[in-house]
Amino acid sequence: MPTTATTPDTTPDPAIETKKPKDASASAKVRDSASRAKTKMGETARETSSAAKKRPYTAAAVVTGTLAALGGAAFGIFKLTGKKEKEAEPNKPKPPKVKHSAM
Repeated sequence: MPTTATTPDTTPDPAIETKKPKDASASAKVRDSASRAKTKMGETARETSSAAKKRPYTAAAVVTGTLAALGGAAFGIFKLTGKKEKEAEPNKPKPPKVKHSAM
């Protein structure tokens, strides 16, 4: 079986290659990253808005569920870390009960 010479694959890998040269400054890299993040956030916001317009009841259910989960978490944290009335001041004397006299 004869062998033929082949050239190596020189297709750039998009996961490794970047648009900026390797010697780009840190501020340029940060600016580029922020720009890409801004674009991605805009696209995500448009997609979310479109989905909410197509299915308003589903969007309302998701929001309600999220708020309930956050409220439950806040309530649980308050219960775990809040002061307990019985343990707050155990040595404090109770005021005497006085009946008011009729005049």
